[in-house]
Amino acid sequence: MIAEADMSQLATKQDLAALKTDLSEFKAELFRHLWIMAAGIVGLTLTLIKILP
Repeated sequence: MIAEADMSQLATKQDLAALKTDLSEFKAELFRHLWIMAAGIVGLTLTLIKILP
């Protein structure tokens, strides 16, 4: 006798599409934060160079 596989944990195409949407939103937000951090680091560096000759 072959036991039946538990299919309750498998992802559907709809689940995968929702996950892909969530990941793309997260990626866009992450890149936005990274650009803001980069601009802050550059600004701070330039300010410190001007203040501390």
